[in-house]
Amino acid sequence: MKVKTLGTLDLGTDQQVVVLLSSQGDPPPTGNKAFDQHLASLLGGLRLKDRSLVRNELFLDGHHLRIRIGRYPNLDKPAPFWEIGAAVAANPGLIAPLPLSLFFAAGGEPLDEPRLQAFLEGLRLGAYRFERYRTKGKDEPSAHGLPPEVRVLGADRTMLKQADRRATAIVEAVNWARDLVNDCAGSIDPATLTAAVQHRFEGGKVEVRVLNKPVLEKLGMGGVLAVGRSGAVEPRVLELRYTPAKAKHHLGLIGKGVTFDAGGFCLKKYPGIETMKEDMAGAAAVLATFAATAELGLPVRLTGLVGFVENLIGPQAYKPGDVITLLDRSTVEVVNTDAEGRLVLADLLHHLLADPKNRPDEVIDVATLTGNCITALGPQLSGLLTNDQALAKRFLDSVKKTSHERFWQMPLFKPYREQLKSPIADRRNIGNPVAGCITAALFLADFVPEGVPWLHLDIAGTAVSDGYAPHLPKGATGVPTKSLIEYLSSRCPAGRHPRG
Repeated sequence: MKVKTLGTLDLGTDQQVVVLLSSQGDPPPTGNKAFDQHLASLLGGLRLKDRSLVRNELFLDGHHLRIRIGRYPNLDKPAPFWEIGAAVAANPGLIAPLPLSLFFAAGGEPLDEPRLQAFLEGLRLGAYRFERYRTKGKDEPSAHGLPPEVRVLGADRTMLKQADRRATAIVEAVNWARDLVNDCAGSIDPATLTAAVQHRFEGGKVEVRVLNKPVLEKLGMGGVLAVGRSGAVEPRVLELRYTPAKAKHHLGLIGKGVTFDAGGFCLKKYPGIETMKEDMAGAAAVLATFAATAELGLPVRLTGLVGFVENLIGPQAYKPGDVITLLDRSTVEVVNTDAEGRLVLADLLHHLLADPKNRPDEVIDVATLTGNCITALGPQLSGLLTNDQALAKRFLDSVKKTSHERFWQMPLFKPYREQLKSPIADRRNIGNPVAGCITAALFLADFVPEGVPWLHLDIAGTAVSDGYAPHLPKGATGVPTKSLIEYLSSRCPAGRHPRG
């Protein structure tokens, strides 16, 4: 998809034209008198509702114009533009193969870079579909897709180029995460996923080291090994490193990568179990963040760990009542084999943070960890828990204006740690049925050394969408890849911000 700026509206070809108006006011001239007259006539006869696009057809000088007109509040902010771009991309029959001209007529000022980026991201996000396994209908006209060219009236050329570069890198990464999560567990297992990651980063800026079962046994990663014992494919842990020159900030990222979670002997029920290919969404987001960070050349050092395991049933599977020894040599009583993600993450946290000399400045883990988080926050809010309020504020402030993803901070309420006490081990792996999102985070907090800022993102409810928003069509969302990239951008040294 090509992107360019126009001084005046060029209607010399068949095309689609998107006209955006603020909640109040009429559009300024486009530079095409015949089109301006038609637009004025349309506005006189249409009842435009906020947050909606009305479609109209026009034949002008022998050319077919498919016009979309919409009034939106808050057009001075990026937020509406993800929705607008995605709505255009998802409209049946509107996109392919016509080029798109965007006429922004709110206040008469051209779009700035954040809003341009949001529109281009929304366009690409809304066009995404996972259709790898379809055998019928592939040659039918698509009801979604990207135009061959996007022309933005009045945009600064350099600004548009920068916005397109960032939007492309971010959405390509998000869509890679979506592809990984949307794929089936028969194709995505610890071995095939490891191979996919190695192929993606081969010869690039991200270094990948694979810790296979013998290495995990030598290290003593008892949590990873216990969960992975039942799988037909041995578990793997991947170490990822991105080390640009002159990076002053060092961030650690950890992702849960359970490629299929049947729950072990505490077997999940149907409906529900069929969706458990999605339990590696945290790892997918971490991998995608590495990909975009390297593509954009962000001057921030990244160290990451993702743990790939299958949690199944079999003669070697760990059982309720078992006591396992984790990497830090502490013991855990397994009360529920379906609380497996925290056992994997505990080993990864200790492995990343045990050495003070190589320890990141701060660490963020991402996991589809608890059903309680879905119950508490639903499908549109990710849970956020932390041991460092300054880190939480930095993260939330950075994504508030730059990301469509949403988070809700929950308390790391230490009195609930009593629920994790075990009569036979150092702790148990699950607390009472209530406050499960908090007790899971408290379990993980035990493996974060004192003084290390740590952020836990529970994406159990947001990793997959039921199609509630046009930029999040049904299936994997890639959350929180976009927010992690924007947070990393905010941590770039002064004077080296990637937007420049």
